[in-house]
Amino acid sequence: MVDPREFRFEFPCPQCQGRLRLRDRSLIGTRWSCPECKAPLEIRDASQGGLVATLAMAESTKLQPPAAGIGVRTATALVAIVLITGVAVFVLQAPEPPPPIPAQPVAVSPQPPTPDPIPESVPPAPAPVVSAETQLIAIGQWLGQQHVKHGAFPVGVEPGSLPVSERFGWMALFVEETSNAAQATPDRTRSWNDPANDLFVRQRVGGLINPLVSIVASESGHPAGHYVGVAGVGTDAPSLPKSNPRSGIFGVNRRTTRDDIRDGTANTLMVLGVDSSPDSWASGAGAMRGLSAEPYLHGPDHFGTGQADGMFALMADGSVKFLSSQTDPKLLRRMAAMADGLPLDAAVPGEPKDPEPAATHQDQTPITVEVTPERRGYDYERNLSVSITRFQTPQPIMLRVLLRQLAELSAMPIDLGDLAEDAALNQLVSVDLKQTTIRGVLEECLKPAQLSFTADEKGIRLRRAAP
Repeated sequence: MVDPREFRFEFPCPQCQGRLRLRDRSLIGTRWSCPECKAPLEIRDASQGGLVATLAMAESTKLQPPAAGIGVRTATALVAIVLITGVAVFVLQAPEPPPPIPAQPVAVSPQPPTPDPIPESVPPAPAPVVSAETQLIAIGQWLGQQHVKHGAFPVGVEPGSLPVSERFGWMALFVEETSNAAQATPDRTRSWNDPANDLFVRQRVGGLINPLVSIVASESGHPAGHYVGVAGVGTDAPSLPKSNPRSGIFGVNRRTTRDDIRDGTANTLMVLGVDSSPDSWASGAGAMRGLSAEPYLHGPDHFGTGQADGMFALMADGSVKFLSSQTDPKLLRRMAAMADGLPLDAAVPGEPKDPEPAATHQDQTPITVEVTPERRGYDYERNLSVSITRFQTPQPIMLRVLLRQLAELSAMPIDLGDLAEDAALNQLVSVDLKQTTIRGVLEECLKPAQLSFTADEKGIRLRRAAP
């Protein structure tokens, strides 16, 4: 193993910037080929006692033997490659010493440089993995960027004066912003299937084609999209107002924000796949669907992403979940509705449904309102006679505060009258009584302030004690 500490000099290849190393200065003036890029190099003296490699002349591209006198210590070493912190470092050391030079010069035919050995087999680079899961992740990232940019997710069907069936949908905006066919710009004043929009609409968009779904064209003959926005619950879900408990994220002219998803973004379906009867990705009406009939996987709504035991789904928080075919359909309906207020617990009854209509009163009979009877007075004798085993203030307390506590304890108001601002109520008192009553506590705490009280059915009133 090559020990990096044996090499004193380090410098870059001027061609590929690979890091080269030498043990000593004995190779100054020799010419080499860079182990990485094969560029012809010449080792030269540098400033401050260092070494530097420069590109040699084109006619001297072969590796040159070292000058006579190179020690045996470096003569048997090979060119090594060392990886340090992820950077390739090439250590230049002298090759095997040449045979002795004969007395008479002998002409030697130049030998071409030996090519690098070619591995017997090189495994092919793996093809990029394209799946419904990765495609949904990409769609989710784009939808998240739209929310950041515009403060809301895209509308399911773009607004306009054309009928809903002729307008572009949210996936058309996705294609327009992410595809490479920038020259094909849709004309939104025309129907999505107008011949004037063919250059844009007839693109086959790889990011919307699930490789596990064999049908790649819609019934109209346009390139299909294998994903749809979730509109909620029911065939009429795309046209529901945002406030309806059956509404999902996508709808006609419905612009949804994360604040509208009151059931939680991680619990709300945003985009599902379709594995049969796909629509054109450009069609607004075909770019979203509600959950209308069971079973939802491979059923009348054609939801699926090519797996027999479930399907991938994009949630409103950008995550992708695999929903098993055994998932309770009731839970799928709750996940499709963004604000039905129902938990994802099948044991809890309830369905996303339309709000109850406001009640109308057909009966014209006047409503009789009962009048609250006049309040009776306090039973002050009973309240003040409530027995107390022990009443103690752990530390001195302001009389004003203690009186509030006694008012609560007696369930009667204490009227301070003209004593409300009296300084006597601010002094500190301590009380420690056993086997007493509320009356006894009240009398004891008022003594230091030279106050007393009277009580009747209206409550307790303070007064100054008689001299």
